[in-house]
Amino acid sequence: MKSELRERRRHDILGIAASFLCGMVLLFAVECAGGKSSVSETVIVDDDNDDNDLSPSDDEDNDDDMVWSQMSGEFPPLNGVWGSSPMDVYAVGDGSGGNGSILHFDGAHWANIDTGLQQASYRSVFGTSPSDVFVCGQWPGSSVNDLLILRYDGRSWSPTDVSGFSKSVLPEISAIWGLAASDFYAVGDGEGEALVGHFDGSEWSLIDGNFQVTFPGSLAAIWGSSASDIFVGGGCVAHFDGTAWSIMPGFSSGTSITSIWGRSPSDVFAAGGVADGTDFFHYDGLSWTVFDADPRAWFNSLWGSSSADVFAAGCTVPGCGADAIDHFDGSAWSTMTSGTFPVTLFGIWGASPTDVFAVGEDNNGNGGILHYGPTR
Repeated sequence: MKSELRERRRHDILGIAASFLCGMVLLFAVECAGGKSSVSETVIVDDDNDDNDLSPSDDEDNDDDMVWSQMSGEFPPLNGVWGSSPMDVYAVGDGSGGNGSILHFDGAHWANIDTGLQQASYRSVFGTSPSDVFVCGQWPGSSVNDLLILRYDGRSWSPTDVSGFSKSVLPEISAIWGLAASDFYAVGDGEGEALVGHFDGSEWSLIDGNFQVTFPGSLAAIWGSSASDIFVGGGCVAHFDGTAWSIMPGFSSGTSITSIWGRSPSDVFAAGGVADGTDFFHYDGLSWTVFDADPRAWFNSLWGSSSADVFAAGCTVPGCGADAIDHFDGSAWSTMTSGTFPVTLFGIWGASPTDVFAVGEDNNGNGGILHYGPTR
């Protein structure tokens, strides 16, 4: 299962996959199951190594002194990153021996978190506070019950029961996002059918009938500004206005939306892979437009601190195997790195414009973590 998931992701990155259409299918409610576990951490960077110490420096605000660098340590392949502060950052991905990995950064060192639970291949992480973090992934199996969504409440990790997902398909959750502890969404693929589910603070529940089955497809991205302004993306982009879901115009067939990020209902960014690279889209509250493109790269993740400070992380094409990071300054996208590091990037998140993390995997199956910040 793990190799199939990773091969599917590489297949998408190279733009080999045929265009897929966006579709919607309902998720059934799931109840929290499994006992809570104790949490322990094992530091994976030597205490005497200061390369990962990201304490603020006096020149932090000088753009001329800002650089991307690769953080030291031996990491597993990583798929996602999120944090609540510079001293509370999570990265998730695959591990050894069929187990997944959840890493935590305390501002100085990365440590492997042992949740005490059987682990899986983790795809995405998102939270709303240090005591409200969700991680989604897949057990190493081939049934509906192999889907996994973990929740951290600040003390322990607990798996949620996903047996309520549609029994006719094998769901794979690609991204998770939320506004509050009682308002989380997960999106993904159910063997050609788009999946969206909602968590109300105690259980995952059925999205009502306004989310219709339209076309076969899958979803890979989600972002919103409120409970009545949510965007999901895959073969197209759909929007929830608090009452109903609708497919948004402005995207051509063959475009695969990989990430969505925004600052407000009228300021939303999307990255979409095409056969010859990536198109960048922007929504102004009225319509989506293509306002820039990068033919040399495929981008998997977006994050920004403002409308004039947006990062895109991915890999160079054709072939991937090396990093690609672009930046939007409010006027245009420009290249920050291109093949500088031998890492295909899958996730990006920042605590500030001068403290940004990007995670991924190298060609040898090892993980890599890049950091953007002041030189030391």
